[in-house]
Amino acid sequence: MFQYVWKNRVQDYFKNKRKRTERSNPEVKKRIDERAAKKQKLEDGSAAPAPILKNVYGLPNFNPPRVHGEDDTSIAAAKEFLKYQGRLSSALKRDQPKIDIRMDKTYPERRQEILDGASVSTLEDQYPDLLSEEGVSLVLH
Repeated sequence: MFQYVWKNRVQDYFKNKRKRTERSNPEVKKRIDERAAKKQKLEDGSAAPAPILKNVYGLPNFNPPRVHGEDDTSIAAAKEFLKYQGRLSSALKRDQPKIDIRMDKTYPERRQEILDGASVSTLEDQYPDLLSEEGVSLVLH
């Protein structure tokens, strides 16, 4: 019996942890307030649905900002470096720490390309390490 109580408490803690930690984010507060206002208006029956928020953390269309100090030129140079490193056949010649840094720098651009509907083959051409074991682990962790 104790195992079930403990399991349920742990599940409830982690289920609600995201709600508790994100409430300090002003964008999340705004979304919560808008939902409450929408619910109140719908109960009154006098309002149309509120507009859909875009580019807010936690929503499917969220796109993080660029790393501070990065511009189009530096992002293009990072993409060229990633293409060059992807063409190297030997793992000894590849510079994995530099690849990881440039993959982090280009994350907002990759995300935007995915949101714009880029194909997997296009992404693989531009970012060869994206589908490698190291690239997948870098994105997922």
